[in-house]
Amino acid sequence: MTHAVYGLTDGLEILIDELVEDDELRGSFLRDPEATLATASEWGLPLTESELAGLRGGSISLWERIADEIEVRLAA
Repeated sequence: MTHAVYGLTDGLEILIDELVEDDELRGSFLRDPEATLATASEWGLPLTESELAGLRGGSISLWERIADEIEVRLAA
């Protein structure tokens, strides 16, 4: 399914991809979500207030579980 089906904006989709794929960025996000989101803003990623709130309120272990699942699938 495409991001349009899920209602993701391009900026949110890019950031989620980066959080899943980049261990260093994900670690930074888990340690200091506000600083990481400010950096994403500096990159020019257009994130809405509701997207920012959703990212701030997510489960800390969510990103690790997603990354682990993807690594397992890629290794198969």
